[in-house]
Amino acid sequence: MTQFERSIASIIRAERKNASMTQKDFAFKLNVNYLTYREYERGNISMPLRIFFKACLLLELDPTETGKKASDIAKNNNI
Repeated sequence: MTQFERSIASIIRAERKNASMTQKDFAFKLNVNYLTYREYERGNISMPLRIFFKACLLLELDPTETGKKASDIAKNNNI
């Protein structure tokens, strides 16, 4: 998994927590198994694009801006 993908997972996790949702609740809304979703957030497996877009929709995030933010974070972590 790339640093960019880990950054995406970190952003989604932070926004989910800001929305006061548990991993189980969010996984249910995404129609994803809880254990699978947990692995996405931990950065152990890549989040499929359809899940990323659905997560952005549920959290009212702009996917393009989220990607840009993740890219910036990844670049800063690779310095």
